Amino acid sequence: MNLILTDAGTVELEEQDRFDRLEIVAPAGAPLSPAFDAAGLVAGEHVWLEVDWLARQASAPSAEWHAKFAAMIDYADRQGWVRDGRVRAHVRRRG
Repeated sequence: MNLILTDAGTVELEEQDRFDRLEIVAPAGAPLSPAFDAAGLVAGEHVWLEVDWLARQASAPSAEWHAKFAAMIDYADRQGWVRDGRVRAHVRRRG
């Protein structure tokens, strides 16, 4: 999954069916706040996303999608990337 921070400051979910990564792609130097303030907690070059918020970004998710999403979150939890209902997403800068 990729969350794209657009040049206009909006957030778009891409590759919603890819469950082997969770990444935020943002323009070089662009602030992550306020775009992600409602989504969770911005902490340097990581964003701790509310798991429920992240799930709501998917377009027409199926029962199979929810099962794979839950498995992704379970894996992240085992790695220490889930805290207080939030999952950590790495930020990759472009441009």
